[in-house]
Amino acid sequence: MEFFGLLGILLLIGAILGWLSFFKVRSLESQLKQLKSELQLLRRSIVSNKKDSSQPAPLALDTPAPTITSSEPTKESQEQQEIIQEPSEMESVVESKPETPETKAPEPEPPEQKQADWDYDRIESPIPPSQEKPKSYVRSSQFVDPDEMFLKFKENWMLWIGGISVALAGIFLARYAIQQGVLGPVGRITAGIITGLSLHVAAEYLRRKLAENHATFAMLAAGGSITLFATLLAALHYYQMFSPMVVFVVLAIVAVATMWLSMIHGPILAAMGMIGAYVLPIMVSTGSGEIVIALTYSLIITGSILLLLQYVNRTWLWYGMMAGSLFWWLVSLDGSKGDIWREWYLAILAYGVISVMNRDWFLQRLVPFATKDKFYALSSKHLSLTDRWLAVSMLLILVAQQISVLATASSQLYFPAWIPLAIIVMLAARNNAYLSIHAWLAVIGSVATLLFVQFNENAISLIEPVLETHQSDFLTNMLLIALVFSGMALFNSRQGVVKACWTAMALVTPILVLITTYLCVPSLISDGYWTMTGVLVGALYIFIATVAKSKAWDKAWEVWLYLSGHFAYSFAAVTFFDNGTLTLALAVQAISLAVIIKRYELPQLSWLLKLVTTITVLRLSANPWLIDYPTTEHWTIWTYGGSFVAVMMASYLLGEMVRLRRWLEGAGMHLLVLAIWVECRYYLYDGAVFQSQYT
Repeated sequence: MEFFGLLGILLLIGAILGWLSFFKVRSLESQLKQLKSELQLLRRSIVSNKKDSSQPAPLALDTPAPTITSSEPTKESQEQQEIIQEPSEMESVVESKPETPETKAPEPEPPEQKQADWDYDRIESPIPPSQEKPKSYVRSSQFVDPDEMFLKFKENWMLWIGGISVALAGIFLARYAIQQGVLGPVGRITAGIITGLSLHVAAEYLRRKLAENHATFAMLAAGGSITLFATLLAALHYYQMFSPMVVFVVLAIVAVATMWLSMIHGPILAAMGMIGAYVLPIMVSTGSGEIVIALTYSLIITGSILLLLQYVNRTWLWYGMMAGSLFWWLVSLDGSKGDIWREWYLAILAYGVISVMNRDWFLQRLVPFATKDKFYALSSKHLSLTDRWLAVSMLLILVAQQISVLATASSQLYFPAWIPLAIIVMLAARNNAYLSIHAWLAVIGSVATLLFVQFNENAISLIEPVLETHQSDFLTNMLLIALVFSGMALFNSRQGVVKACWTAMALVTPILVLITTYLCVPSLISDGYWTMTGVLVGALYIFIATVAKSKAWDKAWEVWLYLSGHFAYSFAAVTFFDNGTLTLALAVQAISLAVIIKRYELPQLSWLLKLVTTITVLRLSANPWLIDYPTTEHWTIWTYGGSFVAVMMASYLLGEMVRLRRWLEGAGMHLLVLAIWVECRYYLYDGAVFQSQYT
């Protein structure tokens, strides 16, 4: 008991020291301001007197003007020159030449007022406090330097101690009253609520009376919010005076109000309100496990913070918002109650991040690439602060969605709950070139996640087939992936920016769906029918490409139709040929890619040609550890030799593209060495090329 009494005394002393330092600093600043004004007045008087004394007396009409015969400056003129050439600080206050010697020195100009930008600089004002309207914090788009924040903390450390002392004093006072039985439950809760509200009223009263924003007022308001939080939680957990829902609603109002009071008192209240709002469901939890209510509440708090971000652009505020919203998404992973609602939560969160921050309610904000060089334009230096937040937020939300799929119960694994988020991403990326990357991540992520679900290192193809009971759901899900992404991409290619990106997505997505379906449900049809499907799809793409060429369609359509046709033929080759011929079929793709790159002058597609060549080289280099070949056929000639010829022919067809040609020639030399090596081993070991023992 003595310990708590001593602690209360120390807290009271800390609070008193904080207030004493505040008024002492205020007195010193007032004296400094008065001294500066007197110094400016004195300097102006000196300059004015010197100018008056340097003026010549009026000449009579009949008196000729004196003639200056010497060009050397006199001592008096030198003194005048020295006085006039004062430092830059004095030059800023020198006024025009007075009309008469009796002109009084002008009054000192009031010091320039500082515009509050979420810092704790005092606002000096020549207007009496009773007549001046108090300033509030205004919208700013500047970053807060962590070093600057540390300096502010060092400058106002006693004020921070005072504010914390006030808050802790209220908490320990309530605890002491409870232990001593001084007040009844109703009196204790009433006193706590009155104390919290009084601290807020005092902070606002002092701010208006003194016509300034100071850290002390923020500490008072922060202490009031903490007192209200502690009192209401005590009313719930100690006395059960109110139902959890009532306390939940009141505390949510307190948290949101505290955040918005940061517009007046500074960032400390925003941080307190945000943290209190996100942890509130934990503090008033009844153990019912209603995760849907918690997710809905999290969306409301996130929306409030997004509205606040329109006025106070602070990176740490955005970090806190994303951490809090994703925290409740993470909590929802524990259990199957929120499997479907979790996806809707992420979709609504994505819409809020895109629309509220930029007031883009219909997702039509135009953000083209900053430069013509698309790869260089992806650098964050070309993005505004809000667009950087948007890009990172959408990336985190997309990653969260894929994790949600992995955590979904097996009965709902293939339920297409991803559709709302996919539609929002595609609509937002229609006019936002930088979000087109996220659209591609959504497509690839949806397919890759389903493959990862079926991954099994003990399976023959590393992909375990989908169970027969889930095959219909899986096929429906894959069909929806093709329809949603391809359909939205077709829509975006007609009205959006980066049309080539949307053209590619519309044409490539069906191929990705076809490959994924073959890997996960290989028994759906026989291998021959899979091969026929690939050939028919490839032929359809090539036919449409010829029509596009004759009708003079956009070049992007023609190029990606040819490329998609090649992908379909590659799929058909995988399902039809054996291991040796499959490598040659992949290598031949380099020739057709080189023709497309050269014909349409598309050096941007060189990465695709390099990818095909790299796969061929790696496959042939790792053959001794990957694949077994029959000894009855002379497969080394067309596998290694044919791949070498295909790569060198692709290099020849590129013509003047020197750098890409040199790269392919290097790969071709590597394949030539491999071809000579395996051919020698073929004859030495009678067809057993990869025999590990010498004879």
